[in-house]
Amino acid sequence: MKKIITIGIISFLAMMSNEGYSQSANNAYGDNQVEVDPGVFAIYTGDINQDGNIDITDTPLLEADISNFAYGYLATDLNGDGNVDISDQPVLEENIAKFIYSITPMP
Repeated sequence: MKKIITIGIISFLAMMSNEGYSQSANNAYGDNQVEVDPGVFAIYTGDINQDGNIDITDTPLLEADISNFAYGYLATDLNGDGNVDISDQPVLEENIAKFIYSITPMP
């Protein structure tokens, strides 16, 4: 089964998107991206429970997968290294501190 990641109004099938979001922040709706290297932009990670906010309600899900030594392509693998471990915690904490949330058009 393929995992679907939803960001705003765009849904991605894992490894099947042809969209280019890395050239500038305004390639995503609301310029809601982070610059990871000079001139390289990425979509935020950390909304593990998919409620539209990266906040403390995502923490228990991450901590459970860390405790269970989870690995593979999981929503809790926030740094993308294939392993859910303590190195994913700083990513979540940083995005919680920045109050990152989904930006969507008004209905």
